[in-house]
Amino acid sequence: MATLIVIFGIIGALFGAISAGVEPAAEATQLDMPLMSPADLPISTPKKSWKQGKMPYLYQTDPMWAQRPYGGGTVRDNACGPTAFTMAYVYLTGHIDYTPATMAAWADAHGYAPSGSTEWSFMTEGAAAFGVSSKMFDSNKDQISAALSQGKPVISLMNIGDFTNVGHFIVLSDIDDSGNVTVHDPASAWRSSHTWPIDTIVDQSTYSWALSL
Repeated sequence: MATLIVIFGIIGALFGAISAGVEPAAEATQLDMPLMSPADLPISTPKKSWKQGKMPYLYQTDPMWAQRPYGGGTVRDNACGPTAFTMAYVYLTGHIDYTPATMAAWADAHGYAPSGSTEWSFMTEGAAAFGVSSKMFDSNKDQISAALSQGKPVISLMNIGDFTNVGHFIVLSDIDDSGNVTVHDPASAWRSSHTWPIDTIVDQSTYSWALSL
């Protein structure tokens, strides 16, 4: 019983408020995470399973790097952008040289989080530094569907809605015949556990980036 109390104490500490970490102007704290069972812990895909063509699930809340610094705060609080890009980077290249922690450190060192949040330019200029081409567009069904159908991962900037109270980067990796997309949410294992209607993504997002080599 004492062990269970300690475990749930750690879980409780881990799932505090998570700020969006994306809006260039300002950062706001949000209570954005649903209550989770031990089975829903944000344990990322192990590095030994990272490979080209397979999108890993990486969470900024993962204890492996949650408390590492980023943007004047931590990866857990601010680094949805670097975490999202790391997933796409692994998928496209198969490289395992960057984790959310080291990607966040790179973004910090190159000035992509001056206000504690990830600048949108990280998804274009930053991506180019890693050999990744990135096309930014106003989120719309046709372009997202086309990119996913071509095997290009899409990073979408979400507004207030199901994914965030402020702003938040997520990764889209696939779309089925019914128009449901596979979501890799760097802040939520629960939201990553099921597909989402593409209309929901389009209605709640501002911009998206289609990534390719």
